[in-house]
This record gives sequence, C-alpha cells and structure tokens, in this order.
Amino acid sequence: MSDLGLCTALVISFFRMKKNCYNERILLVVLLFITIGAFIGSKTLFFFTQLPEVITDFSISKTLKIIITSGFVFYGGLFGAILSAILCARLLAIDSKALLSFLAPSFAIFHAFGRIGCFLGGCCYGIAWHAGIAMAAMPNIKRFPVQLLEAFAELIIFFILIKLDHLKKFNLMIIYLLLYSILRFFDEFLRDDIIRGIWALGLSTSQWIAIFTISGVLIRLLSNNRTLFLQHSHHDSTVSS
Repeated sequence: MSDLGLCTALVISFFRMKKNCYNERILLVVLLFITIGAFIGSKTLFFFTQLPEVITDFSISKTLKIIITSGFVFYGGLFGAILSAILCARLLAIDSKALLSFLAPSFAIFHAFGRIGCFLGGCCYGIAWHAGIAMAAMPNIKRFPVQLLEAFAELIIFFILIKLDHLKKFNLMIIYLLLYSILRFFDEFLRDDIIRGIWALGLSTSQWIAIFTISGVLIRLLSNNRTLFLQHSHHDSTVSS
C-alpha cells in the first residue's frame, strides 16, 4: 500500500505542478529530490527511536542492521521531503514556499495509503479494545484500528487542502503541518506499539515532534500572519516551459 500511496502522491504532485506551469525538467528533479529526502529522513528518525536499544547493546554490526532492515517513520520522511524540496527550489531558483504548498496534499494522500498498509501489515497497532479488530499476529487480542482512523483523518485533511487550494492564496504546507500534528498528537494515545519510542512524560517520539511542530507553526503565525498565505499567485511563483 505504501508503494501505491507513493505512486498516487507523485502523480498528484506531477499534475498539480504541471497545471501551474512547471516544466517537465523541474517536475522530474523535484519529485526525485523529495523521494530521496523522504527515504533518508524516515530511515534516520526510525534509527533515533531505537537509540536506547543501540546504546544499551552497541555494536557496529547491530547498528548497521537496524539502519538497513529498519522500518520508516512518517515524520522523518515528511521533514526529509520538505528539506529536500527547499534545497531543490534553491538550486532551481524557484519559489520554495509555493512549491511546498503544491506538495502538501500529496503528503496527506501518501500517508493515508501508508496507514492502510500498516493496518494490513499489523504494525503501528492500537490499544487493546473490546470492540476492536483482532490482528493476524495477535489473534487473541482485539485492538483499536488506529491505523484506519489516521488514514481516514488524512483523507479529510487531503480534501480540506484541495478545497483551500481553490482560493489560490493559502500556504497549504503550513496548514498541513498544523492539522497533521494535532491529529498525530492525539491519535498516539490510541497506539500501543512500543517500537515508536516512549520518552519524557510518557509521550512518544511523534508526540514530542508534534508539540514542537505545533509550537513552531503557531509562533510563526503570531509573529507574521502573512505566513499563512502565499505572497504571489501560483503562476507568479513558478517557472514555465
């Protein structure tokens, strides 16, 4: 499902950017950059969630095994993609703010597919729940389908962003970061997989990232309310063929 989500996200990004006058060369370079950035970022953050285990029983072979065979963390992939998109925009001399706004809905749809994949694969599972769904790996325990809840919420966010995009002025990435971080902070309370990492105050890695992200977005909005909007129209912020 993650592969299907990636393909869907890339196709949506391709046509959204092409519709707004990006040429094919820029499209391909941007999509390549964000794919690589998302991969590196998601792997890196997963590794950090495993730091207590790495430090407790450190060995080079074990560390390399964790890096190579580990899973992925969406927040790491999200910020990896954002940073790579900003770098790409600077290299191509295009508006990074507008570029990220074009990409925001694709992140939401990708994660929706990814969470369905988590549900089918049995990872990122929810708390024990009497009216829940028994997982294949845990047939005797019914769990809250938190993966499906997050997938549904991401679809709602996707359609909100697409609707707002018709107004041609909102910074969709800022809105996405705020909405998703609020969603992620609360739905983490419904998760029960220890692999996500539990830190200070009993909060998970993603909850702490959500707190910092929400705080950062709100501080930026309060200090400059223009952050919520694009300074120019989409066509003025892009490069045409």
